[in-house]
Amino acid sequence: MPNAQRIANEVSIRARALDRYLQRMEGLFVEGSVTRQDVERAYSGGLLEFHAFLERSIERLFVGLMRRRLVHSSARVRSLIGVESDAVAHKIIIGERRYVDWLPFEGRTIKRARAFFASGLPFCNLDTADQASFDELSTVRNALAHQSAPALRKFEKKFIEQKLIPPAQHRPTAYLRGSHTVGQTRMNYLLSRAVVTMNKLCG
Repeated sequence: MPNAQRIANEVSIRARALDRYLQRMEGLFVEGSVTRQDVERAYSGGLLEFHAFLERSIERLFVGLMRRRLVHSSARVRSLIGVESDAVAHKIIIGERRYVDWLPFEGRTIKRARAFFASGLPFCNLDTADQASFDELSTVRNALAHQSAPALRKFEKKFIEQKLIPPAQHRPTAYLRGSHTVGQTRMNYLLSRAVVTMNKLCG
């Protein structure tokens, strides 16, 4: 039976590939081959794509463990119900909704985990900082995707206010390109944290 860790490995591979792509775009920008707008679009599109992949990965883990198709390293991880197919599992999870969201993590995934897994494990085993690594990605994603006043306000409150962020980096895409530490963009930092958390979740 497949190990749940393979899902975390796939998220890690996707994050590394995205980071390499963005580094190439930055190199082309330095050469003058692409514009700043081109690079910012690459960051925006890259984060939206990664966020979608992360949500699908959480869903694959959830359904895989629920159907006992995936094995977690912890023997305490146990589905409370038996489900014969992915289609049935999705119907049970979605209920009356047209589709299912997995982030924000506490409001979406953990709520379901408590209903379908013993003690909600492994999903309820993440600490607040680990959950935040997923939810911070969602905050940026919503600011980029919706560009609504509430979404942008939430982004500013989380990442900009009371922090020494240069005014030129207050927009979401410019923020992502900025430096978290020497040699590491904020985008890379957010992706790296999500990968670490996914590894903990998958055991």
